[in-house]
Amino acid sequence: MKLWYRQRQRYYLAVVALFVFYAVVSLIVTDISGSDFHRFMILNVFLALLPLFFADAALVFSASGRRGWAVVFGLLWLFFFPNVPYLISDLYKVIHYKTLPDLFGDVGRTTVLLWVRLTQVGFGILFGTIVGFTSLGHLIQRLKQRFGAVRAYSALLVVCLLSGFAVYLGRFLRLNSWDMVQPWSIVSKLARHYDGRTLPYIALMTGYTLLTYLLVCGLGRTAAPPLPDTTLTTSEE
Repeated sequence: MKLWYRQRQRYYLAVVALFVFYAVVSLIVTDISGSDFHRFMILNVFLALLPLFFADAALVFSASGRRGWAVVFGLLWLFFFPNVPYLISDLYKVIHYKTLPDLFGDVGRTTVLLWVRLTQVGFGILFGTIVGFTSLGHLIQRLKQRFGAVRAYSALLVVCLLSGFAVYLGRFLRLNSWDMVQPWSIVSKLARHYDGRTLPYIALMTGYTLLTYLLVCGLGRTAAPPLPDTTLTTSEE
């Protein structure tokens, strides 16, 4: 367990340091571009990182036998995890980018600014997605060890479906994770805004969540091992 704590501590430090760096760069991009969207990306990425800490807390309390706290942090993870697949929906802002103001009086430098803005958004989505889905992978692995593969993957499908639904609530109904404490308000808004986009969008984001899990947690685990060292020394020849 001590080795696990040391490894996680190094991982946390790396995540926090990378987030601070991303936040600073995002504020600079916000100032240069004049678009608050880049500043809002800081919050979106931060919310996508929180599930990692909630998942690890749930695993630690579960391993120590304190199931009550494990359930609390497990529920917090479930409430905040949809912020991870939600990140991909921020691309709609990128699609609607139009000609940028000629901030520098030079077309070439303005074009560079456009790519800086795209990179800032893309890196944030990639960063939050990898870290957030890593937390899902840890929980599914724990469920497999304790309850078997069938129940673990059944839970995975439920999480993917709930996440797809939650992303719809966030993007179209503009609800947040903390709005889950008012379920009747959610039902009311859903009834008023239900239309032909609802089910297709939920299905799309459910599939995206599942495929991203397979990409981050599946292919990552089955990657080819490193090639053996076949270097021949001159003395052996």
